Amino acid sequence: MAGRFGELRHDIPRISAKVLSARLRELEERGLIARAVIALTPPSAEYTLTDLGHELIPVLSAIVAVGEKLTLRGGSLHHREVAEQA
Repeated sequence: MAGRFGELRHDIPRISAKVLSARLRELEERGLIARAVIALTPPSAEYTLTDLGHELIPVLSAIVAVGEKLTLRGGSLHHREVAEQA
């Protein structure tokens, strides 16, 4: 599955172009995504997960599942910690 910058920005609603560019660059440097330049006018780039990036999918899915369970139980862990400290 590949995505272009504009598609990724659309899929992540509250992210600025500057922050998305920085994060994509960082993920590429760490070997989690690959960037392929497409010879169009204007030039475009397409981003795909590397093998290492694909290895993270089960981990991220598990984190999302825990977050969803916490939400169903009445809030996130952070909210509970704040409430307990009050």
